[in-house]
Amino acid sequence: MPVTKTKKNILFISHVSSKKFGGAERVLDDIVSNIDHEKYRTILLLQQKTGTEKLDWDCSANTDIEFFDFGLLSHRFKIIGLIGMLFRVVKGFFYIKRLIKKHDIDVICANTLIAAAFSVMPSRYMRKQFFYYEHNIVEHRKGHLIGLALYPVSKLSTNIICISESVKQSLAREGVCLSKLHLVYNGADFKGLDYSLSTGNGLPARYQDNVLRVGMVANFMPWKRHQLFLELMSGLSDKVPGIRIEAVIVGGCLPGNEGYYQEIVSWVNNYKGSVVYTLTGFQDNVAEYFRSFDILINPAKAEPFGLIFLEAMYLGCVVVGSNQGAAPEIINDGATGCIVDYDDIDSVLIRLAHLALNKKDRINMGERASEVVKKDFSIENQIQQLEKLFDNVA
Repeated sequence: MPVTKTKKNILFISHVSSKKFGGAERVLDDIVSNIDHEKYRTILLLQQKTGTEKLDWDCSANTDIEFFDFGLLSHRFKIIGLIGMLFRVVKGFFYIKRLIKKHDIDVICANTLIAAAFSVMPSRYMRKQFFYYEHNIVEHRKGHLIGLALYPVSKLSTNIICISESVKQSLAREGVCLSKLHLVYNGADFKGLDYSLSTGNGLPARYQDNVLRVGMVANFMPWKRHQLFLELMSGLSDKVPGIRIEAVIVGGCLPGNEGYYQEIVSWVNNYKGSVVYTLTGFQDNVAEYFRSFDILINPAKAEPFGLIFLEAMYLGCVVVGSNQGAAPEIINDGATGCIVDYDDIDSVLIRLAHLALNKKDRINMGERASEVVKKDFSIENQIQQLEKLFDNVA
């Protein structure tokens, strides 16, 4: 008699090897760590590690890890880059097909568009359910080589998980079938933020008299608009001259963005005003910075979600997001944070100046934000919705 499977086998795929490259990888690590391992056996396929690179995925303790060289999707000539990618996709077809057989996979979930471009065809060839996890607004992909893969991936995917209504609507505008699109908000593993404050990191406390600590947490990509953050802080210091502004950017330089990063570094090095600017580089322990900030600013014009909002709000930090993108889906303007039009610099500075001068308002707003995200954006909520999707596939 054939042996009845007691668990559903799910293959999660990411084309990068480390969580330091962005929020999507941190979300995936939380999902694979917190999914019910009594019901699901999980396998994680990652980019092949270098000889010195350490595996920084928390889920590795209860997940089978496989590796494949997805290569680098970058070349000064797009056609050459595309040809190189197509060659690797063919190689990946046979590798992933073999992986599906090896682990008797039931469901494949690709966490990035590059991962999906490699895995959607072998998955559909093997007649498996294929989930594409979309972490970006479609318009952000236009003009990039990988954007060419969105149409075939969305066409072949059986289901697409969207991290916000903003992301979902951007796919709908591109003609993606609505029946494929499932809204599942990111959740945060708040337990990971609940550890002792006495870690010896030496960061200043928030709510200091006559000092305002303002942070931006984002790896260096042009659409994140670090330059706008720098200029806002300079303008804020002019509006509240009696308050010392300490502006901190936490984030690393991603491959292909070196020129943009150097522009920001040069601006900070040549700045002569009163704001104290700090560029920390990539940091593993971002929660300690959230605890230190009075305000967290994300000046991106349209953020697909904003996991940093959840973590900062949980830790009582006042957050300021754009009126476009997903920020209004997370932040209740004036109650749990601020929603602003970053194209109207004067109005943004008025809101920031009010926060700078009213510590009690910042405290109350941070406390309300913490209560809301605990209830509405927990990792438990996210996992429950994902498991329902995985269980309902044929």
